[in-house]
Amino acid sequence: VELVIDYLNYGINSILFQRGIYPPESFNTEEHFGLSILVSTDEKIIGFLKSVLGQIKDWLLGEQVNKMSLVIANVNTKEVLERWDFKLEYEKPEGSATEGGEVIGKKDLKIIQKE
Repeated sequence: VELVIDYLNYGINSILFQRGIYPPESFNTEEHFGLSILVSTDEKIIGFLKSVLGQIKDWLLGEQVNKMSLVIANVNTKEVLERWDFKLEYEKPEGSATEGGEVIGKKDLKIIQKE
């Protein structure tokens, strides 16, 4: 679940940067998963993502969500400009372990990244 949350966080940050939703100077480059990723330094964005992704984490742990959508809309007209759907699938591979109610997978990170 932590890995999925990390991917969602960095994916959302990348979209916010690449689409110019926030000024480029409000992002710093960080290394994650062997990649240079731009991450927001804006406290409001960080707080919002922490809150939203915290809720998604709870839903993932309870297997209560199968898709998350990021919608970019015009603030004045509410017109949807872009929509990003993140499909979430649950996998309990053989050899996985349960620790504190959370399934700990054994799949290699490089395999996950290719998927």
